[in-house]
Amino acid sequence: MFKITENYGKRFKSFWRQSEYTTEVEPYFVKVFRQRWYLIARNKIKDAIRIYALDRIQSLANTGNAFVMPKDFSPEEYFYNCFGIIHEDDCPPETIDLKVYGTQKEYFRTLPLHHSQKEIETEDDFSVFRYYLSPTYDFLQEILSHGCEVEVLSPAHLRYEVRYHAEMILSSAL
Repeated sequence: MFKITENYGKRFKSFWRQSEYTTEVEPYFVKVFRQRWYLIARNKIKDAIRIYALDRIQSLANTGNAFVMPKDFSPEEYFYNCFGIIHEDDCPPETIDLKVYGTQKEYFRTLPLHHSQKEIETEDDFSVFRYYLSPTYDFLQEILSHGCEVEVLSPAHLRYEVRYHAEMILSSAL
């Protein structure tokens, strides 16, 4: 068991909080996403699994407290329906269809976004790829990063969310 701490106070700095804080965790595993390493651990205070970017941990101290890893916990299963590092219990996996235009479809073929990726339609100027995953913020950002070369066909709520962000980008550029 480790305590994310410092000699003089709080030592984990989240991007969503104004101040650093100290917490005790049970480290389960580490994962890398987009050149950043994360610690996936059970936060003892919240009694929940949390994800901590290693570059924002100011220091670690071994508490000497032992813990037993749950026998039914699997890192692979925990992130099985996820894209990236975000795992949200209230964001269930669903079928997602993306229409990918031009040569971008070749990149999707050679470097799939997710293990569930299937090419379900192929034309000269586009392909449709199907996924079964949780459409978290990480996945939304991935879609947006491809600009007009990727279109969400379904589900409607994800299509709307991408459109909303595209409109916000456009309105802020004017």
